[in-house]
Order: sequence, then C-alpha cells, then structure tokens
Amino acid sequence: MTDAIRRHRHFLMGLFIAAAAFLYLAHIGSYHLIELDEGRYHRVAMEMVLSGDYITPHFDYMPYFEKPIFQYWITALSMELFGFREFTGRILPALTGLGNVFLAFWLGRTMYGRRAGILAAIIVATSALQLIVASIGVMDMALTFFIDACLISFYVFERTENKKYLLLFYAAMGFGMLTKGLIAIVFPVGILFWYALFSKRPRLFLKLFYLPGIALFLVIAMPWYYLVCQKNPDFFYFFFIREHFLRFATKMHERFHPWYYFVPVLIAGLMPWTGFLATFFSKDGIFRKPGSLRHKQDLLLLSLWAGLIYVFYSVSDSKLPTYILPCWLPLSVLLAASIERCRHQGRWLGHSFLINAILCLLFTAAGIVYLMHTDFLTVADFLTHGGLLIASLLIGTLAAA
Repeated sequence: MTDAIRRHRHFLMGLFIAAAAFLYLAHIGSYHLIELDEGRYHRVAMEMVLSGDYITPHFDYMPYFEKPIFQYWITALSMELFGFREFTGRILPALTGLGNVFLAFWLGRTMYGRRAGILAAIIVATSALQLIVASIGVMDMALTFFIDACLISFYVFERTENKKYLLLFYAAMGFGMLTKGLIAIVFPVGILFWYALFSKRPRLFLKLFYLPGIALFLVIAMPWYYLVCQKNPDFFYFFFIREHFLRFATKMHERFHPWYYFVPVLIAGLMPWTGFLATFFSKDGIFRKPGSLRHKQDLLLLSLWAGLIYVFYSVSDSKLPTYILPCWLPLSVLLAASIERCRHQGRWLGHSFLINAILCLLFTAAGIVYLMHTDFLTVADFLTHGGLLIASLLIGTLAAA
C-alpha cells in the first residue's frame, strides 16, 4: 500500500488540494449572516462601495474605527465583482483559512518531513474551530494567516539564510497590521524574541531588523493609517489607545471571562484531534526525547508560538473563542510530529481514539441540547448548513486512523 501511495503521490496531493478547496469554499454562500460582527463588517464594506470612500470605514453612515481596512477592501472588491451577496464577506476568511492549511504543510514538511507536513495540513484543515472561523466573515482568520506566515517565513530564513524570506516576513506583517492592527507586530516579534533568548542565540533576533524588509512593511501598512488620520483626527486615540491598550486591560467591551475560558475552546476547537494531545505526555514522545538540537529548537519555537498566544489572551480582560486561533498551526505541527513518532514506534493510539470518542459524544449531545433550546438554528438548518463541519470531523477521524 505504501508503494502505491508513493507511485500516485502527485494525484493524491492534487486530490487533497481539491478536497480542501471544496471544504473551505463550497458552502460560504449557502447561509445567511449568522454572527453580529459578520453583519457589521458586511455593512461597513457595503457602505464603502455605495459611498466610494475607501479610506474612512463607515457603519450606519458614521465613522467606524474599531478595525483596520484590509478585510473591508477585499469584501468591497468582492461586492463590486459579485454584487451585495452574503458570501462576499467570507471570501477572505475562506481563502486565508485554506492558505493556513498549506502553511501547515510547508512548516511540517520543513521541520519533520513530507509525511508530517501532510498530516499537519490535514489536522488544520479538519479542526473544528479553524473550519468554523474560516466560514464566517470575521477578521481573526486573516490575522491568523498573516501571523503564521510571519513566523514560518522567519523560521525558513533561519534555516536557509535567504533574505527573501525576511521580505516575506515583513510583507505578511504589513498586511496583518492592515487587518487587525498592532497585534500583528506584537505576536511575531514577541515570540521570536523569547525564541532567540531561550535558545541562547540573541543575534538571531537582531537578524530580524532588515532595512529593506522594514521599508516594505512601511510601504504596505503606513499609507492607509496616514490618510485615515489626516481625514479623522480622532482615529489615533480611538484605534491605538482605546481599541488596543484599553481593550486588553479593561472590561470595556464586556467580554470578560475567567482565565480558564480557553480550556474548553481548545478542547472542542481541536476536534477530532484533541485526543492526540495525550501523545505529548508519552515517555518516548517528542517532548521527553526530542532528538537532535535542531528538533529541540523546533519544539521550543512551536511551544512558545502556541503558549505565549494562549497565555496572552488568557490574562486579557477581553476574550472571544476566535482569539486563540493562531495557536492552531503550531499545535497541528506538534500533533503531526507526535503521531509520526508513535507510527515509527509501532504504537496504536487507542487511548487517543477513546478520548476522541468520548468528546464527540459529549459534543453531539451538547449540540442537540442547544438546538432544542434555541430559536436561532433548527435541526434542519444545522443538517443542511453544518454538513461540511460534520464531514470534516468524520474525515479527520478517518485520517487519524
């Protein structure tokens, strides 16, 4: 069977790409706007098209400064091409969600080989939270893609010393800055700082400061911020002070939750792969016996990447389930590497499948109870529009087996 897979690997890779594209794109026009922010962002882009003002976002014909401009631009362009259709606001999340699948393959292959790269891509593609966020018109999926692209670009630069990857790093950071602001700088730079420090290579962090890359970042990100500040003097305080620092440090948006809020988000959002987190604790696993120095450094980067983002939002006074989505790609690579280690050892992961079975049962029961007590979504609607989510969980479980 292995020989047959090798002979037809190009066909199978093409089939996987087609299946991933179908999974992320086929359904985005089949349901109405289902989330408060999704409706708001859709309206902002619509007013942008109607007014012709592509600098100052407006909601209900009033300036709206909570988010930057990039997703509004892509949605407005989609509306210009396809009309005021509901799926236009989901095009960028769907495409960046699909892009994240290929980023997972790139990083997994670079770190642990082609098989681990394919498995990492499957884990990302079929994880519940990733697929859900890529299916609604919110900005967290695009931000996740750009943060992931930043960190992967720098990692490949570290491995190759090819400075074109630093240019890619700064380009992704520039588009991230246009998508959701300073957080697109804070996460990549902060993670790489601690990575360089803990790996005892401070000069590695200094290599990040590449003048052509910084110039590229400024060319991409700064023109819109300059123009919107020129037209709206109150933009700077509202966006940078209120929407960044005060939002993180206070309960102003009434999104306060306890520190353990993201524990169930992580458990449910990683389905159907949650049970494989147990492989991290194996005495012969990748954490206890990482192998070479290179693999130790890879584990450090992936752990800091997922861990710092998780802790950052856990201590924040503003929490939403979508915030920790940038943890998914490093977790997928860690899971892929861990499962590969178990495969090499000839271990059958029965405990992981048992955990998954219990979680799927609880997840299904919770979904049925929710549908019985809400007027927002009927059982028929869920079966009609949630079919791809159900299919992804099933396909992911089969892929794991």
